[in-house]
This record gives sequence, C-alpha cells and structure tokens, in this order.
Amino acid sequence: MGEPFKGGDASPPAPDVDALVRRVRAGVAGRFNRGEYSRADLEALWRIEHEPHQRADFGPAPSDDIARLHAASDPLGPFVFTSHRGGGIGMLIVTAKQWLRRLVRPVATVTLAPQAQFNGAVARLLTGATIGVQSLEVDRAAVARRLHDLELRNRELTARCEELQATIDALHAPLETGARGETGVTE
Repeated sequence: MGEPFKGGDASPPAPDVDALVRRVRAGVAGRFNRGEYSRADLEALWRIEHEPHQRADFGPAPSDDIARLHAASDPLGPFVFTSHRGGGIGMLIVTAKQWLRRLVRPVATVTLAPQAQFNGAVARLLTGATIGVQSLEVDRAAVARRLHDLELRNRELTARCEELQATIDALHAPLETGARGETGVTE
C-alpha cells in the first residue's frame, strides 16, 4: 500500500468548510428552482443551519447571577446565622456565631474593604456588559431574521430569472436559426 498523504505530515488536510457550505447552498437553491423544495422546506433548512449558533443554556439567567453578585459583593453585608440543630443547642450556636461576628467585624471591615470595593466594581461592570450583550443578542436575532427573509427572496428572484432566461432562450432560438439562413426545408 502507498502512503495515504504526501509529505512529512501524516494528518489529513483541513476541509474547506466555506466551500462545502457554498456547495450545499447551491444544491439547495437548485432544488428549490426545480420545485423539489418548497418555501416551508427552506424555512426548516434555515432553522437547522442556524440552530447551532443559538445561545446555549448554561444555567440560571445572567440577570439572576448578576443579582447574586450584587447581593454578595460586600463580604461584611447583612448575614443571618442559622443552625440545623434544634432546641437550645441550636440557639446557643447561633448566638455564639453572632457574638463572634460582632467581635471580629471591626478588624474584618478594615481588612475586607478593598475586597468589597473590588466585588462591587466587578458586579457593576458585569451588569453593564450583560445589558450590552442582551441588546446585541436582540439585534443579532433581528438581523438573522432579515437575512433569512432576504435569502428566501433572493432564491425566489433567482428562480424567476432562470424561468425568464429559459423563455428568452426559447424565443431566441428560432431567430438565430432564421438569421443563419436555415429554413428547415429540404430540397
């Protein structure tokens, strides 16, 4: 057996994805022009083509995460102690934690102030970025819908142009035959 690929590199060449997409689109357009695909088929193909580009759901909405960031940005903010132990022992644990927090709070305030400022700045920046991304997603969706409508209209117009060209060619053929002096009558 011969070598599968020439040269020192044993990995196959990367496929030209753009060329493949152009070939597929040309094939779909040809089938549409021949009447093999309907407008509904084109809509379904468009959805299949564009679904992978939609934003995946990776958990809670960004606005929920931003709200949690704002709520937790101050490490010394309000905090409610609880205990999973019932009765008097649970109340004793909660009281001890509250007393310890009051005792440590003055030192922690000085120590954690830069962290609280940093956390607040990050939360504000992410809020602004999230609002910007959300508006971009809305704009992108509107542009994608408009592009889809234009692509469908382009396919329709291309099909109509091809029909008109076929009609012109059919009308032009007898004229060419007559111009060459061919009458079609044998002597």
